[in-house]
Parts: sequence; C-alpha cells; structure tokens
Amino acid sequence: MRGDEATSTWAVSVPVGYRVGRWEVTAGIATGSWGSVYAAVSRRDPHRSEPDDLPGVPEQVALKFLPTGTSTPRQLAHLADVARRELARHDRLQRTRLLRTHEVLVVDDPATPHLDGAVVLVMDRADCALSDQIRRHPGGPVPDGAGHLREVAEGMAAMHQAGWVHGDLKPSNVLVLADGTWCLADFGTAAELEGTHAYVPPAGAPEFMPPERRVSAATPDGQQVRPSGDVWAFGVIACWVLTGSAPFTGGTSWARAQAAAEYASSGGRLLLDPGLPAGWRALIVDCLDPRPGDRPSSDEVLRRIDEADRAGPRHRNGRRSAIAVGAVLCLVAGAVALPAILSSPDRRPGHDAVATGTISAPTATSASATASAPPRVTWNAAQLRVFDTGRCVARTESQRDAVTGHGWDRVWYCGNDPGSPLYAEPDAETMVGWMDTTTSWFVCYRHGARHGRGDDVWYYTQGDRVVSPHAARKAWGFMPADFLHASADPFPGVPRCPSRI
Repeated sequence: MRGDEATSTWAVSVPVGYRVGRWEVTAGIATGSWGSVYAAVSRRDPHRSEPDDLPGVPEQVALKFLPTGTSTPRQLAHLADVARRELARHDRLQRTRLLRTHEVLVVDDPATPHLDGAVVLVMDRADCALSDQIRRHPGGPVPDGAGHLREVAEGMAAMHQAGWVHGDLKPSNVLVLADGTWCLADFGTAAELEGTHAYVPPAGAPEFMPPERRVSAATPDGQQVRPSGDVWAFGVIACWVLTGSAPFTGGTSWARAQAAAEYASSGGRLLLDPGLPAGWRALIVDCLDPRPGDRPSSDEVLRRIDEADRAGPRHRNGRRSAIAVGAVLCLVAGAVALPAILSSPDRRPGHDAVATGTISAPTATSASATASAPPRVTWNAAQLRVFDTGRCVARTESQRDAVTGHGWDRVWYCGNDPGSPLYAEPDAETMVGWMDTTTSWFVCYRHGARHGRGDDVWYYTQGDRVVSPHAARKAWGFMPADFLHASADPFPGVPRCPSRI
C-alpha cells in the first residue's frame, strides 16, 4: 500500500512522515477529485544553520498535493490544467480573504513513482470549513455569520477585481482560520476572465451552481462562467449561514438544486426565514436573480452588507415561510444543454429517474407513467440506452491496473432531469460528468469519497456496452439487449437511486 490505510484511496496517497522540502506530513485532512490535502509541520534540521527563506510562515501548514503520475493521457492533461490554475492563482492572487499559498514545491522522488513530479502547494492551515460550522448548528444561524459573510464577500470581490472567477464557491471551499476569520479556498477551478467571461471545468456542487450553468454548452475550453455565478453561490451560502437552511425546497442537495432550476425557469419559491432583516433578505433575493445581468456585482454586495449591518440586528428567530419570487428567465426546452436525464420521481409517479451506460442525453420530459408500466427506452445523441425503471443499472466493476496499481470500485450511476449532471453512489455530493451532445463522446469525471481517485476518461458505445478507450484497464457493465423489451425489472438486486434523485 502506498500510503496509510486511511488515505490509500485518496487522489494522492501520502504516508505520514513523508518529507517535502522542510515539511513533514503528519495527517490527512481531505481529498478531492484532483488533489489531496495533508497537515504538515516544519522539520528544519536543528544542526544546520539555514536562512529562513519563508519569514512569517507558521510552523504548521497544509500541503496540497497535485499528482502527475496518472493512468490516462487525458487525466494527465487535466491535472496539468488544475496545477496551472493553482499556480497562476498563487502568482497573481495573494490577496486578503483568500487562503495564502506560501511556496510551491515539486516532488523529486523517482523511488516513489506515484508522487514523483507532484506539485505541492504549501498553504495556511485552517481549523475547519464553513460546511463544518453549518453542521454544528443544524437548523440555526452560524454565530456572527453576518460579519463573516462580509469576509467571504471581500474574498469574492478581491478575485473579481483581479479579473478572476472562483467557479466553485460553496461552504466546503470557505475555510475558518485559527484566528476565527473566514477565507476562500480551493482554486483548482478558478479562471481568469477573458473579457466578460471565463472558462472552468464542468464540475461543481449543483446546489450552489447558478442556473445558467445548467444549460451552458460544454466546449473544449470548459464551461463559460461570469462573476455573477459566484454572486449566485454567495446568495445560497448567505441563506445557509444566516438561517441554517437553504433558500430552495428539498430535503437533499440534489432536490434543492432541482428546485433552484425550476425557480429560475418558470418562477418558483424562495424559502426565507421571516427573521431575516430586510436588508439581508433583499440582498439574498437579488443575488439569486435568475437573470445573471441583474444580480449585484461583488462590490455592490459588499456595500449592501454594510448597509444591512447598520440597519439592524443580524438575525431574529422565527419560523420559515415561503415567499414567491417572480422569475423572468425562461430556459428554452431543446436548447444546447448539459447531459441529461429522465424525469425525477415527483414528475413521474411510480418511477425514479435512471440513466444506464453512464449517462443519458437531453430529452423532452415525458408524460407520467404508472408504476406497472414496462421500462421506457429512449436513445440519446450518443446512442446510449436510457431506461426508465426506477433503478440504477449502469456500473463499473472493481478492477486493479497491473501497471499502475490503481483500483476502481463498483459505481452505480443515477440519472436526473434533462439538463442535470450525473452522480455516482455512494457520494451524493460529487458530480460524475456531463454529456457533450455535439459528439458521440462523454467525459466522465469520476471521483468521490469511496473511489478516491479522479478519472478523466472519454467513453463511447460499442454494441450494448459503454466502453472506455482504455478498456484494458477498466471493465464496464453490459447493458443486456433483452432489457429493451422487459416488462419486469431484470436487475432486482440493483440498489435504487437515493431519495435525492
């Protein structure tokens, strides 16, 4: 095993005690799709008089490892892009309210191939993330949340003023430092503006993703984003921080993302605590305007936070009530969209939405079906079969690569409404991928707590299978032809999609 048991399946597995420069790894902190973060302490040789080339750097830091030893050329290219974004941000965005990066190292360790050449960012170490704070105060506001939200807005404004977009603003990417202040982190998807917009990888947390990204066509450069997308995410975060709840209905992250899409497309409801002061209520509503051009700028957000702070108390207890907010933006059905997927249970009685292969493509929402109806089969742009049976039937098989030693767990893919991303179980918060409807290819960013490793691979169809160009390294489940006309579920042992679908 390359690292400790607890981190052996992480994107980058690093053993406790491993040295990089003057830093020694002491524990794992967290892993993501394209990198892993470890706690580390300074271990300068006490017997050598070394100049302190990093004055002011704390003795305890966080090390973010971005690997280069990967299993596919496309994954290598994507990781190189992530490293480029992180390094560019390090060079150009050392600003207030953004997590500080003190130095950048490159691992030189031929004896450890999976770490040799990895880029290591030496960063400030946080006490926790905002997502942890929200969990510690379920159903209620985070202490001094309004003041800390200004710190988040300061970080967002600093990025926008420098010509950058964060692109993945969410509570887990807002860190709480040792002095109690909040700052923005995780700039692997951050991008420089090219005029009015930037391009980011097609990944993110849908609950905090602006509605325009759900219908934005993927391009070779990524998805087009604007600073207004960060402002939308700030509005969702502010609601969680000040009230302990989301501004959209739903008991799960995915259900809330669906409610946000419906709110944006045809007019819906925001759930705002009546105890919110008027200034904060109006700001959140404006940040969540379905029309990107009508949202306030980050500088305007800062000004209005100051006004709300002067106007009165930051939060009053009260029961939640729903307020209707008119939505003007109408998303045109059939426009170029993200991947796909069949209707959710609340729209199709008796059925859970499901995608086989690994995806389904954009289709019109079908009429309601009864629970006893036979499976409904459609074909998408990539000729991947889509089954509306209420069960996830696409899967990857566990297999270990004899060359790299990398392994893959079995993954069940669940589909949702047209224009939505796919998810892998059991990681309900991690996006799997999006369908590129302009070609017969599908890019799958497979990652998460269970599988650990990120995997950027293009898949295509071959007969009744979904096949990878690197099929010798990965085996994919068959989609039996007799399932096309089955009147009963041929896979009774397959787990149902979770309730969030």
